[in-house]
Amino acid sequence: MEKWNRYIAQTASRAIKAGSLWTLGGVGFLVVTPAGAAADALLLDSLEYALRLPPTALPDPDLHALGSLRPTLIITRVDADPLPLAALLDLRKIALGVGAPLAVEIPADASPGLLQTLRDSGIAALLLRGGAAGQVAAVRDRLAALPERKPQRRGDQATPTLPAVSGDDEMDDDND
Repeated sequence: MEKWNRYIAQTASRAIKAGSLWTLGGVGFLVVTPAGAAADALLLDSLEYALRLPPTALPDPDLHALGSLRPTLIITRVDADPLPLAALLDLRKIALGVGAPLAVEIPADASPGLLQTLRDSGIAALLLRGGAAGQVAAVRDRLAALPERKPQRRGDQATPTLPAVSGDDEMDDDND
């Protein structure tokens, strides 16, 4: 058992050097980058892990490969306020490609427009860069003041379409 505990400590130590160890609600999880973390850091059963990715979408095969590792969370950031449509599409590609909830780092002075865009896009969590307690409260107030989400439009829900079937059993036979 001591050997196993030492292995966990060494592995966590290496991984922490490449990422950081966070706690959220009493649950410990490791934040790693694909290039910086040791692969064996993902073997720790006692810790969940989050992948920190750049805000630009990676190629689809890379996103799917990262998704096969089953991260608990993907962390990225937004660098512009207002958020360009291309950046929003990149965030959605990351979330869909990896298949994990997306947390986005935002500046503490994020505008209501940015907050609403991220909320309505299904972002799971917002992380404040350099946010002090007062700034967290201010962002929470801005979020609470946002208008309610718009109901989904009729065309937003995918419905399967089937080819039309004709009741006509006659076949067009040009060989007669």
